Amino acid sequence: MADCCSKAAKESMTKTTSISIPDDYEMPTNSFIVPGCYRSDLKSVIIPEGLIRDRVKRLAQEIHDEIGDQPLVVLCILKGSYRFFTALVDDLTIARHSCATPLVVDFIRAKSYENTETTGELQLFGLSSLGELENQNVLIVEDIVDSGLTMHRLLHTLHSKYKAKKCWTSLLLSKRVPRKIEVPEDFVAFDIPDKFIVGYGLDYNQKFRDLNHICVMSESGIEKYKNH
Repeated sequence: MADCCSKAAKESMTKTTSISIPDDYEMPTNSFIVPGCYRSDLKSVIIPEGLIRDRVKRLAQEIHDEIGDQPLVVLCILKGSYRFFTALVDDLTIARHSCATPLVVDFIRAKSYENTETTGELQLFGLSSLGELENQNVLIVEDIVDSGLTMHRLLHTLHSKYKAKKCWTSLLLSKRVPRKIEVPEDFVAFDIPDKFIVGYGLDYNQKFRDLNHICVMSESGIEKYKNH
């Protein structure tokens, strides 16, 4: 496993300045509106919904400032990115209000986790319909990067099989863990500590996507929803 890149090297790979959530920054769930069915399964809140929405608005402007008035395909990686993607596209549409070129959206699914661990294999669904990506500018919208394997495989596929012209990555979360492989992190909303998080579209075995905030799972919650 490769060592995590230095802070300076990582910043040089990143076009935007993400908000860094400190390792010890956690807020009590009872200070926020959290579905009662989940309250005992969560340890804390680390990014409230309001902060996410404000940061995504700014991120959309940063993306537009970098890419400009070019034809662009915004590719949502389902399922975890759906809320981030919806908010980002809405804000990109506003940022691009004077553009003469179109914004196109498309969707694929990627799965590489079971319980809290990566399976080591990436399953991609929906790529057979993406022939129209040839020679196109593509903004990949992903919920989180940790090992880097999922994003690396996806970028390789888009370039080698579908002949995309240019790819950028837009991430809701970049986890501060050693990467198995380094990948471009062009537009990043937040970088976060190595904690198992859910909410705002991110799941644990298909649960917790409906949480409005990004939360840390409790040990009892992890065990409760674990696939045995």
